[in-house]
Amino acid sequence: MSQQIKTIGRPEIAAHLDIAALIAPSVAAFKALSAGKSRSHIDVLHPTNDSDMHIKSAVLDGANIYTVKLAGWAAHNEAAGLPASSGMILVFSAETCRPVAMLHDDHLISDLRTAAAGAVAAQELANKDARKVGVLGAGEQAFRQIEALRLVRDIREITIWNRGRDKAEKLAGRLKQIDASLAVDVQETPQTVVEAADILVTATASREPLVKAEWLRPGMHITSVGADDITKCELEPACLQRADLVVVDSLQAAAQYGNIRRALETKAHNVGQLVEIGKILAHEATGRRSRNNITISTFVGLGVQDLAAVMLLREKLAF
Repeated sequence: MSQQIKTIGRPEIAAHLDIAALIAPSVAAFKALSAGKSRSHIDVLHPTNDSDMHIKSAVLDGANIYTVKLAGWAAHNEAAGLPASSGMILVFSAETCRPVAMLHDDHLISDLRTAAAGAVAAQELANKDARKVGVLGAGEQAFRQIEALRLVRDIREITIWNRGRDKAEKLAGRLKQIDASLAVDVQETPQTVVEAADILVTATASREPLVKAEWLRPGMHITSVGADDITKCELEPACLQRADLVVVDSLQAAAQYGNIRRALETKAHNVGQLVEIGKILAHEATGRRSRNNITISTFVGLGVQDLAAVMLLREKLAF
């Protein structure tokens, strides 16, 4: 007799999961990966010139499930009135390798766990008195990163740049709705956003660097989450050279994708200069050393983060 696979949709997932709840599981996931207790595989397909499909799987020592995520994004969806992102996570028994559940989350888990990772990075690396946030990008992840930062820092001012100003204005309005006391402003150039920021978030699909090293200020922290495949890059390689500390989620993934891959191609950086966030969280490596340090976290996104989120959901939804 075949076992019925439980299907769980986005509304039910949203009711049982938020960024705050994912911070501790994210810390555990990063530490497990850096300790060699998790294996996470990444493959990225490009069905068209302006779309991608991320396939991310993970196993974790001692866990009774493992996961395979399929998360898609297509820039042309908006013109058709469709969400830009979609996806699902398949859950399997670690003992039998049979499917247990399908979480049809339409990218929600990816959005929330990516934001939680940003909160973890800021908690460890940003100065305690950081108040001003700059944001490049105006999509869902840009909003989620601000939500996450507000959990770990007393954010007062936000400046936004996006290629389409209308979308940036919409993000500004959305942020004011969650807290009318926030000072939110839309800027005309990336440079003005970067130069004013204590914490900079880049959450774009840019294929060419948006941030120049000459704009960086002593004491600032940068979280880059948009450059997650071989085509994307948000930070010019010189930014990584200028930084006092560059932190990644996975050395292996960083060498394959995003900002670090681009820097390696131009010989502007090397893997030996990078530190995994899991090592810092486990107190096996040092994070920020002084308030004047420039720190960068550039994350590709890992399957073990998805698995950590699913394990939390499994406790709540009993699948």
